[in-house]
Amino acid sequence: MRGLLKFFRLPAHERFALRNAVLLLLLIRFGLTVLPLKRLAGILRATKRVLPRNPAGASLTPELISWAVKRASRYVPGGENCLARALTAKALLEHAGYPAALHIGVLRNGAGCIRAHAWVKSGERFVVGSDSDAEPFQPLLPLNSSG
Repeated sequence: MRGLLKFFRLPAHERFALRNAVLLLLLIRFGLTVLPLKRLAGILRATKRVLPRNPAGASLTPELISWAVKRASRYVPGGENCLARALTAKALLEHAGYPAALHIGVLRNGAGCIRAHAWVKSGERFVVGSDSDAEPFQPLLPLNSSG
């Protein structure tokens, strides 16, 4: 109950950003478990037409989107998944009119196991992930880059 009260005390533009981040993150987490990534990407492109514009009138900055995705990941089961967070941030950035590039990197450890990590940049700015998170990973080409 306390969390709900904190939510309603947020400024309108933060509530809007957080609500959209939670809804989108839920959709993406579910989609990642039941759909091929290509199909999920098509659904995400369609959400641009469905997600409402910010009624509060304040612009949704990349910093606000980053905050909303990080906060939403606390409330969505499996929301800490880096790919789900990255896909959410990318969709929200593009919906708000910002360039967004999804990056996926791989890292091979000494035992021959491969780990992967996803992050999103808008221009040169990290929105999900950070330089120190991404640094050990060998990046693959940016996926669906819009800038």
